Amino acid sequence: MKSFFTVSFTTKRLTQTGDKSAYVATSVSGAGMLRQLDEKTETLNSIQFGEGYRMMIETSKDVVATDKLVIDSVEYEVRGVKSESMGSLALKELLLVKKKA
Repeated sequence: MKSFFTVSFTTKRLTQTGDKSAYVATSVSGAGMLRQLDEKTETLNSIQFGEGYRMMIETSKDVVATDKLVIDSVEYEVRGVKSESMGSLALKELLLVKKKA
């Protein structure tokens, strides 16, 4: 099983100005635990092998499914957000896809 790595991130959110829309950097940033998905999970989510990631962050961070996360100058598309509560521990689980260069 692949292990989690602690990483720092910033976000970009799709915003519309007039008749144009673009991704704009937001004030949301923080740290999280990042892990590459296994082949079975990528197949179930229609993600090409090697491009899918799972990330755990604090629930207080405002991240939605249309955002982009920037980790070490690499952009990841947020495909899904799910809140997890395990007793006193509450986290957001993100499904990410690495942007092609």
